[in-house]
Amino acid sequence: MAAVGGSGSVSEKIATAEAAKAAGNELFQAGDAQGALQQYYTGMFAVKGLEGSSMLAALGGTAAEPGSAGEQATAKALLISIYCNMSACMTKLGKAKRAIAFARDALKLDEGHGKAHLRLGMAYEENGNYDGAYAAYTTGAAAADAVGDAAGKASLDKRAARAAKIIEKEKKKANNRLRGFLTNS
Repeated sequence: MAAVGGSGSVSEKIATAEAAKAAGNELFQAGDAQGALQQYYTGMFAVKGLEGSSMLAALGGTAAEPGSAGEQATAKALLISIYCNMSACMTKLGKAKRAIAFARDALKLDEGHGKAHLRLGMAYEENGNYDGAYAAYTTGAAAADAVGDAAGKASLDKRAARAAKIIEKEKKKANNRLRGFLTNS
């Protein structure tokens, strides 16, 4: 396995990230979110920067290695998946703000990525922000629909409907509290 970060060819870095992601997935499935997160960090550090190396060069920056267009696309897809998985780990660990940040990192790379919207919505729910969750789910459902992912759209629509019900309940509670306050004044 190539060293994380600087040394190794682009294909070695991608292989390192894929292996770390697979190990992280196994740990997450076994209930070890913290161990999975460590593996995902390894994967992230292996490929971060490879997904847009030609863009960095065009802007006058320097990339470790340019890599082929195919390698850049693979690195980008891998990094999006790793960010989504890191978001899931942070949500499971009760660190909603970090979960939101990782989901947003994935969306910076692909704003139409349905799973990233799912992870963002789940993190918002964990944080008690049901309006944010509803927005993430509906945006994700539209993205899933645009690429013909009927199952993804249905899942996101279901979560959006659940978030909308919670929002409605919260509004009713707030209105009842306000009525009680005004009645007792």
